[in-house]
Amino acid sequence: MYKERQTMKVIAQALCLCLLLGTFAFGNPQEAYGWTPSEMEKNKTLMEIISDAEVKSSWDQDGNYDESFYEKIKENYASSYNRADDPLKIETAAELAAFAKVVNETGSQSYDFRGKYVELAGDIDLGGSKLTIGSYNNYTSEYSIKIEGSCDNVWQPIGIDPDHPFRGTFDGKNHEIEGMVVLNELTEANVYSGFFGVLAQGGTIQNLRISDGNVLSAVNYSTGYQIDGFSAYAGGLVGQNNGSITNSDSTGDVASITKRAINTLVPLTSAYAGGLVGWNGKTGSITGSHGMGTAMSYSFSRNSQYSNTGGLVGWNEGKITASYSKGYVLTCGDAPSYAGGLVGKNDKGAEIETSYSTGAMIASYNRSQFVSSAGGLVGWNNGRITASYSTGDVKSAAKNNFSFAGGLVGLNGENGSIAESWSTGATTSVGTSPRRLNPVYAGGLAGWNEGVITASYSTGKVESSATQSSAYAGGLVGKNGENGSITASYTAGVARSSVDKSASVPVFAGGLVGENDRNAGTVEDNYWDNTEKPTAEWGSEPKIDNTGTALDRRKMTGRGPGRAETTMDGFDGGTWEFEADSEITGNAGEQNFRQTWYYPRLKAITYTDDSQKPKYIKTGPRLSDHTSMEITGTPEVGETLTAETEGGSSGELRYQWYVEGVGNKGTEKTYQVEEKDAGKEVIATAYKEDYVGTLEASVKIPCSVEIKNPQESHIRWISGEASQRGITGAMGDVVFEAESGYYFPEYYSVGALNGIQVKRDSYTQITVSGTPTANTNLTLQPATKKANQSRPFTISDGVKKISGTDKNMEYAASLDAANWITCDEGTTTVEPGTWYVRYKETDTKNASAAYKLVVTSGSSVPSVPSTPSVSYTVTIVNPTDGHMTRSVDAGNGSDKQNVYYTKSMKPVVYEAEKGYYFPEDYTVDAVNGIQVKRDSYTQITVSGMPTANVSVLLKPAVEKAAQNAPSKLKNGESRILGTTDSMEYAASANAEKWSACKNGSTAVKTGTWFVRYKETATKKAGAAAKITIAPKIKVTTTYNSARISWKKVSGAAGYQVYRASSQNGRYKKVRTTAKTSWTNEKLTTGKVYYYKVRAYKKSGSKTVYGSFSIKTKAVPRTKAPTFKLTAGNHKIQVSWNKVRGADGYRIYRAQSKNGSYKMIKDSRSSLRRYTSVRLKSNHKYYYKMRSYRVVKGKKVYSEYSGIKSKKTE
Repeated sequence: MYKERQTMKVIAQALCLCLLLGTFAFGNPQEAYGWTPSEMEKNKTLMEIISDAEVKSSWDQDGNYDESFYEKIKENYASSYNRADDPLKIETAAELAAFAKVVNETGSQSYDFRGKYVELAGDIDLGGSKLTIGSYNNYTSEYSIKIEGSCDNVWQPIGIDPDHPFRGTFDGKNHEIEGMVVLNELTEANVYSGFFGVLAQGGTIQNLRISDGNVLSAVNYSTGYQIDGFSAYAGGLVGQNNGSITNSDSTGDVASITKRAINTLVPLTSAYAGGLVGWNGKTGSITGSHGMGTAMSYSFSRNSQYSNTGGLVGWNEGKITASYSKGYVLTCGDAPSYAGGLVGKNDKGAEIETSYSTGAMIASYNRSQFVSSAGGLVGWNNGRITASYSTGDVKSAAKNNFSFAGGLVGLNGENGSIAESWSTGATTSVGTSPRRLNPVYAGGLAGWNEGVITASYSTGKVESSATQSSAYAGGLVGKNGENGSITASYTAGVARSSVDKSASVPVFAGGLVGENDRNAGTVEDNYWDNTEKPTAEWGSEPKIDNTGTALDRRKMTGRGPGRAETTMDGFDGGTWEFEADSEITGNAGEQNFRQTWYYPRLKAITYTDDSQKPKYIKTGPRLSDHTSMEITGTPEVGETLTAETEGGSSGELRYQWYVEGVGNKGTEKTYQVEEKDAGKEVIATAYKEDYVGTLEASVKIPCSVEIKNPQESHIRWISGEASQRGITGAMGDVVFEAESGYYFPEYYSVGALNGIQVKRDSYTQITVSGTPTANTNLTLQPATKKANQSRPFTISDGVKKISGTDKNMEYAASLDAANWITCDEGTTTVEPGTWYVRYKETDTKNASAAYKLVVTSGSSVPSVPSTPSVSYTVTIVNPTDGHMTRSVDAGNGSDKQNVYYTKSMKPVVYEAEKGYYFPEDYTVDAVNGIQVKRDSYTQITVSGMPTANVSVLLKPAVEKAAQNAPSKLKNGESRILGTTDSMEYAASANAEKWSACKNGSTAVKTGTWFVRYKETATKKAGAAAKITIAPKIKVTTTYNSARISWKKVSGAAGYQVYRASSQNGRYKKVRTTAKTSWTNEKLTTGKVYYYKVRAYKKSGSKTVYGSFSIKTKAVPRTKAPTFKLTAGNHKIQVSWNKVRGADGYRIYRAQSKNGSYKMIKDSRSSLRRYTSVRLKSNHKYYYKMRSYRVVKGKKVYSEYSGIKSKKTE
């Protein structure tokens, strides 16, 4: 086969972009994407790339591969390698070459390894001779690059073509293939180059590392006319993939070339090059993998179809997830050219998710009459891109056609969608066409958009330039087509477009888009930073597009009033996060402060390092050091508020008023309070150009509550004020009760209004309460009339008894009796005479009409005195330990009475002493017609019609039970957390007056409070719990610093931070700041620090201090490491990320999750990996880690990491 190969001679035309390439060794991936060109070469143009490389020896030649291993594979193929636990194991380079030769075998027998398993037993070095590249033909303004070398041990790809693919599972076990060199050039045939040539559907590659490899793939043509077109596929791992690739990577350099001999007419051909995969087909998937190095493609003839290069994949039709690329990407030639930091072209139906590219530069150049498109992530997108990003610079140039350059995507087609993605690289698009019909497009995110862009942003600079054609430049998109849609996105980049002075064409630039095509494209809820304006230079008509909303950086950054969180409408809080300003640092004497304001960030993105996070840094003096502000005026509806300032600094203050965080309420120094502002917080802010920070003051506008009780509501007021004014917090409770004969049913409700609600306490009582958010007029719903009951019909009179009674009935000697006596079940014993019986009144029903009956004595001789002058003595005895007193209310009877015959005694009411009550089962036996009725927990009544002299001995009241102090109260800074409405609070444990708590939390001022359970009918007031309410502070630490932050205090001029070495030690003031955070740096790892903070304000010439916050502990220490586990045969490898400030790491292992963990490794190695060997097969082990820093010879440990587990093989 190698006899058919010709020496590779790759010629690439000059790039108009003046791409800066320097001398590098082809086998060094670090230099391949990170070299620095010489100063001389920076001012020159790359003219061509020439290859003069040849194959000296290859692994598939006889004597190089392991012939016995080759025969063994073929002999055992039918019956072996069918299980994951019984794979074909490869240990040497010669065995690997034998395996490749079997897969590529021609003939009737197929060895594609479908359903079979292959794995590496260790690292393998293929020992390929490295190519070198150096400067060549170095002229005054041009230079060339030459690739040369005579290579030994050239690798023959596994699965050489679609007729001989690999369909099995290849598990690298995280081993490395080093020294791989592929030189694969065929004449008039498709070429598939990589460690694997073709991975077919159903095939899998996992856990494989290609280190420091070279792949060059080329299609060559002989002289004469050719009908068929052929393509070259090149990938560091796979040339063409239709299977699954997971957790694999390739470092090195990849080139794909289509070339022709002189005088040859070439049909449509294409070149595909990717750092990992050349072409990822519709069934192909790539997960958790990456490519690092230089990837390039080149198509010689303008009859060629495509030239596609990507840092990971040249052309994608499948799915890419959680993968990335780093390096240099270049495509050029006569065919349409697409270059992407991750993917050259993402086709219709293809998907890219949670992936990124940090390539040094992505460049595309078309030297003929076709399109050139370059993107930081994708050159041309017709698929779906989600939660992905790019950071590399992008350049595109076309000689006689369109040029598209985008920080993320060069051209987003009509089927393309970009969501929750971003780019930060600089973007340049260049056109040199002498014709007017070949415009160039550049955008910070996309050069041209015909698809959908949502929740995305860009921050890089944008430049577009042409000679005689129009140029378009937009901070986010160069041109938004009539089918394009851009929503909820922003840009912080600056756009500039230009054409030659002699060109008679319009030139376009815009802060958001260079042009929205005929205003037909959809552009909604988008923003651009107007700190630097877009520019359009020269041409017949410079046009500046104002699509989108222009905001200054204050309104596009940070949190709170006047900042991005409130000014950027349409930015969903579930998608975006808004970060508060960090502290101001610097030398106060020099007035050189720095503040970092953060643009909105995407929650879907996991940033690999802080430098990728969008931010804006402004320098200058701190405004609050020169000027302070407060709001004056009466905070009432119709009144005027004024933002008064003290002190001074140069420049005019610019004001902005907000109500409840909503801006655009006025930009003057004064603000008139509107009716709708009642109950809300009004905030005034002010700032000055060239000053850091914003002044802010706020007031709460009080509101009123009117409770209307309709005339026919049958409700009467009990307590509280029904008309309340000047409310700035919770209103005072107002209690109402139903009139006699009416009640509040269980379904009784009055709709809550502006934070005011009506609570039904019982059938007889309701309470109006809440915190109003506006002036409120609340009308009560009427009480419900109780239903009537029919009089009893089942009772009958008898001898000294009434039959057929029950406890729902009551009786009395007259209809107008003040006290009725409860009947007994079945039969009620009474004295002879006339009696009335009725059903009792209930919560929802009135007492019924009474039934009259006469009870006899059973004798014809009257058993009662014949004269009305006869009387009986009723004596009530209250024992000395009875713990009750006779009521002194007017109308109450005495405890000794003479009662005439057939007359009722005057009822006597007794009340339980404080701390005592009458339980529900409290009874005193009736004697001679006198009974004791329990009215409530606090009252009993003695009444009746005596039939003889009688003495009634009362039972003592019962002592109320004690209650414990509340145990789950917490400091809520301005509230007591954990309260219930069964509690009450006061400033002293011995206070006479206690206030009722609210369910959940109770608003209080800072200070010390006592909380207890209220006294109930059966329980005493509980013991009081003491709690201190003070502002909380939050402390986060690194190994050598502590960041203290706190909530803003309204009206505060600044804050003082104090520090001590023990909780109750001596605190020293260490910082005074106007901000709400401060970072204490240069701390000692492992040392204990305590912090407390207090606010202060100026009152005339005096300084007034607030309460100190809760003392909070901080111990600087390193972070716990994040790590991953990789299983092998009787072993598990632990690898972890570097922890800032750590000197070493400890690994712990156990047999079960909650078992005993033993320290198995103390590592200070920079490799940050360790392998546990000689473990049990097919057994699960549990690991955890912690880092440490050595301080004065002692190790200070971090917290333990989370626990992870893995099963050995």
